[in-house]
Amino acid sequence: MDNKFKAFVIVAIVVLFVGMAAGGFYLVPKILGSIDPTKEGQAVYNPKDIQIFQLTESITTNLTSEEDSNKNHVIKVTVGFGINKKSKDFKNISKQFQEKEMLVRDEIIQSLRDQSYENMTRSDAQSKLAETIQSRISTLLLTQAIEEIYFGEFFVQ
Repeated sequence: MDNKFKAFVIVAIVVLFVGMAAGGFYLVPKILGSIDPTKEGQAVYNPKDIQIFQLTESITTNLTSEEDSNKNHVIKVTVGFGINKKSKDFKNISKQFQEKEMLVRDEIIQSLRDQSYENMTRSDAQSKLAETIQSRISTLLLTQAIEEIYFGEFFVQ
């Protein structure tokens, strides 16, 4: 009876291990699949709560070139800011955009000049530039109310 008991225990352990492995292979992708990495860390807001502030004029500046320093490249953009109206500092930010437009323009120009022509011709250039501008302007105006950066014009030559 001792050999039958050992065989039963071994079979039970093997069945348990196979069951756990199959469950793990089934459940782990289900659990990880429900996590959307593009949504992590982003605040959720209602698009109806967004007020757009647009700079009055487009911005044109030079770009550097990593490949050929003799070539001159320029970028021309018009920029709008999506501000959350439900934010506690919405009124203050809307006032600051009018009063500090020159400082905002300067931060954008600095952000653009930090970019190379090669970076600005990539497919993800607008989204990366928007992240940079959003971060710099949020720091300048001491706010987290800026939800989106919009480009009305985005021309690189």
